[in-house]
Amino acid sequence: MRLTFGDNSSFLVDQIRAAWSRRTDDELLRACFVEELAPDGRRVVTELVTAKFGSPDAYVARCDDEQGAVIGVVKVRGCDVDPSVKQQSLPLMWGFVVVAANGIGFVPGRTAHPIDHLAGTGLPVPLLARIDANSIWLPHDRYDEVMWGPDFGEVSRRGERLFSVEPLEDGEAIVAEWAASRHVSFTALDPARLLR
Repeated sequence: MRLTFGDNSSFLVDQIRAAWSRRTDDELLRACFVEELAPDGRRVVTELVTAKFGSPDAYVARCDDEQGAVIGVVKVRGCDVDPSVKQQSLPLMWGFVVVAANGIGFVPGRTAHPIDHLAGTGLPVPLLARIDANSIWLPHDRYDEVMWGPDFGEVSRRGERLFSVEPLEDGEAIVAEWAASRHVSFTALDPARLLR
């Protein structure tokens, strides 16, 4: 006599759904946008994300609107982020400072240049900051001053440093133009004057 237990695939999908239902919103978004999943897992995660946030494409569009157009990208050798920005300490990282119409962010280095495909995903910085612990996004109301020079850059609010960087390329003109267009206080750092 042979025992049969019905359709195992339905049971498996229910198990996948139960497991993903216990994940945080950020973990679901990360799985939806950057993780490689089996077809059943992909379908379940997409359904859960759609139920919470609307369609994935619509969510990306909202993050694109939050970011606005990318105005410039500056490669940096080190980014030191204050723990208050992400509620945790982050390692010193190389990557890209992204200045956009509606804010400023940092994306850790990956194989792709972020102006083409941010972190190799094609996702806007506000979404990357939500799903990647090392990416940051600061909308305009989170900072009020930028200082920038050939060897150092800093973004702050009310005199408190939010993050600082060591530029790998000359980005002062990009950052100065962006700051002026966004009505953000900008200070050009002259290395010769700093050494006096």
